Amino acid sequence: MQLLSELGAKFGFASRMLTLLTSDFSEEDWSRRLYGVNSPHWVLGHITVMRRAILRMIGQPAIQLEWETTFGMSASGDIPSSAPTPAALLEEFHATSVALANALPKLPEQVAESEIPSPLPDGSRTVGQALMGLYMHECYHLGQIGLMRRLQDKPGIA
Repeated sequence: MQLLSELGAKFGFASRMLTLLTSDFSEEDWSRRLYGVNSPHWVLGHITVMRRAILRMIGQPAIQLEWETTFGMSASGDIPSSAPTPAALLEEFHATSVALANALPKLPEQVAESEIPSPLPDGSRTVGQALMGLYMHECYHLGQIGLMRRLQDKPGIA
């Protein structure tokens, strides 16, 4: 279970990285869609939804909220006015870091080894595999936000 314990800390690192990537974003920066790619607002919503799904997967309290469908896998990328703002999503994203850092080190082995209802696109079949795959998925999207940052003529972070 050491790997999952370390994974909680990695989600915390990703949270800090997101802060570095977006601390100087304006409202316009958040909503800009370059080259037909989803906006940073949508990407933030998407990774926040994925973290909330992880919490549910490991038995933590995170009821599914209506706005989550806006940022789901098959969503259009359009953001309705009823969706949470980037500031609200950042707050939720950071709160999930704390929840994951607390829960993952204590995750029972039988939960980590339990099968998920259907395999993920990366081939994950167990909760533990899905956690690793979803962390890599999040890293991919953080890289997207970093690229969006550079395409908006902002200085690089790393």
